[in-house]
Amino acid sequence: MKKNILKLHKGVITKSSEPDAGSKRRERDRQFFNKVMADASDLGFSIVLPMVGGIFIGRLIDTRFGTSPTWTLSLLFLGVIIAAIRIIRLIREDT
Repeated sequence: MKKNILKLHKGVITKSSEPDAGSKRRERDRQFFNKVMADASDLGFSIVLPMVGGIFIGRLIDTRFGTSPTWTLSLLFLGVIIAAIRIIRLIREDT
């Protein structure tokens, strides 16, 4: 959607429907920033959630069956593997 833009040049106001180069660049920079932030948050969740989930579920199983660190460590290791696979997929999507 194009907006009408009023420009002031040498005391004369002109009406233009095309944004100037500065606003195009700001829009492009804003889109780039949003993409970088989305990628960073996706990367953060891809690392943290599988590991925290593995620890949480492992602790529940260990307390239920009395197998102290066995399930916690096993599911934490599984969470690390899942996080590594997710990171590799994210890297491949970007290239």
